[in-house]
Amino acid sequence: MRHETVATVSAIVSAGVCMLAIAALCHAEIQSKGQQKCMTTLSNDAAQVSKVQQKLQSRCMKRKAADKLGVTVDQCIGADEKGKLADAQAKTVRDYGRHCVVAPDFGAGVAATVNTVASTETLALLADALSTPIGPAVSSVAFRCRQLVLKALDKVLAAKMKVFGICQKKALATATSETDLRRCLLDVDLSKKVIKAVAKLNKARAKACQAVDLAVAFGGDCAAKTGAAFDDCLKRSAECRACLLLTTINGLIINCDGFDDGFANSSCALGLATTTTTPTSTTTTTSTTTSTTTTSMPACGAGGECLVFLSAGTYSGQLANAFGCGQGVIGADCICQGESATSLATQGRSFQAWISDTTSGPATRFATHASDAYRDVAATLIASSWTDLTDGTLAGAIVRDQHGNTPSTDRIYTNTTPAGAPANPSGRPSIDSCDNWASSSSRAGGAGALGATDSRWTVAEASGCGPLGPVRLYCFEQ
Repeated sequence: MRHETVATVSAIVSAGVCMLAIAALCHAEIQSKGQQKCMTTLSNDAAQVSKVQQKLQSRCMKRKAADKLGVTVDQCIGADEKGKLADAQAKTVRDYGRHCVVAPDFGAGVAATVNTVASTETLALLADALSTPIGPAVSSVAFRCRQLVLKALDKVLAAKMKVFGICQKKALATATSETDLRRCLLDVDLSKKVIKAVAKLNKARAKACQAVDLAVAFGGDCAAKTGAAFDDCLKRSAECRACLLLTTINGLIINCDGFDDGFANSSCALGLATTTTTPTSTTTTTSTTTSTTTTSMPACGAGGECLVFLSAGTYSGQLANAFGCGQGVIGADCICQGESATSLATQGRSFQAWISDTTSGPATRFATHASDAYRDVAATLIASSWTDLTDGTLAGAIVRDQHGNTPSTDRIYTNTTPAGAPANPSGRPSIDSCDNWASSSSRAGGAGALGATDSRWTVAEASGCGPLGPVRLYCFEQ
């Protein structure tokens, strides 16, 4: 929703970006039993983290209402006093280490992403319904109304995750790409379980809130609504948060801004800041307080480090897709931007492809030549600066995609020298750059070698322009 995520800074993901159904994205074979187990286990773990987060939120609000809380509700949630959220997240990490030794080719993020997004989007749903900081003091009647409605709203989110997980498990028997899993989210509202949960949400508001001013009791994005319009507003909040949660965890390319209400109107925003919780000891003998602050990290090229990832998708030399991104290097940039929208680690940032046509390369095309480090999504150092990046060798190989996975491939389209200029070894576009990345029938395009840290990372060999070989892209934050 338009409301800021609790303890985060909201950023709008542009409407077209999330909807980029990129050509040949994440094509793979049917996943092994072990890879399928990895995906379904992480989905179950995400649901459990979300459930524990919901209980933590409810407990903190009840304690505040009973005047048994010495801090704010926000601080109580952030403190996780009994450590149950931390325990659930630790289980995710253990399960990832146990079941994801061979990472899936699509459809699963890393443990840290699963934990972060499951917790953050669940908390964000509460912020959508109430306010930030969470909720004003209300009467006992209004509090009961609030708690029953929020409990029902949480069950709507839980039902969506449950139904998706059941569908995911069945779909993986034949799925060969993330495209085969999208339907599990797109059809989630058709299930009887979700329909029943939504009906209970409507009933909770109608029964418990008859004599309650909803604007006072809630104060969130739906405060101006009454009756059925209020119910529909909360339902859209659940649609938004479920979409952001499930697409990020499972690498699905779905436009959540349109998913929640059918319109590209920036109604489904995503919080993208770093939250830090700092214990502050007082000089009295009575209490120790915890303060939660939000710190916006410096942007790439403005004092902040820049992210780099290997595209999860594979492509032919005709770098274009069905959504009008165009061909050539512009199409490659569009692909990188589209893929970045599928991962929490890269969402909301700007990316361009490390690729050259016959006239221009990253040295002239890139908007940013950073003086700070370039790192992958696992924080591996790739280069300490633009100068270091373009000196002929890398500090670390670019082998991780935006989800933290290490796809199997041996070529990456570049036609680019280590200095970021067009390589053009033959002087013939049909051999050097698949006719400026506009043809899948040309002979070849210059490519780098996966895993290389010497000059071969960007200029190693020629790769065919057709759809037979899995060729990826290097994507650099700007």
